[in-house]
Amino acid sequence: MILVDHPAAKRCFGGWAGFISKAVTDKECIASHSVSINPVKGLSEIQRRFEDLTELSDEQVSELIKKMIAFKVQMEMNLQENATSLKSRSKSSGPTERTQVDQTVQAKARL
Repeated sequence: MILVDHPAAKRCFGGWAGFISKAVTDKECIASHSVSINPVKGLSEIQRRFEDLTELSDEQVSELIKKMIAFKVQMEMNLQENATSLKSRSKSSGPTERTQVDQTVQAKARL
């Protein structure tokens, strides 16, 4: 929820309104940059170019993203395999064991 009357929210809406106005009236004058706002220091702003926000190259960032996606896919596959294995074991077990297996599957799914 956005606090409409908060000074930082007014600055945020003002920034978006300014960007949209420029995008409609003068696309050529729009320059991409990052703005950090410090609400403690009277909404002081620090503008930085995106290129200056990290020392990583675009290729390094792309490679890291690919590795993270591959890791996530592998973890999802492991969860699926574990869930399938636990469910098949629970079919042959008694009600007490089945409850424990179901709880384990649910706990892993929440991760």
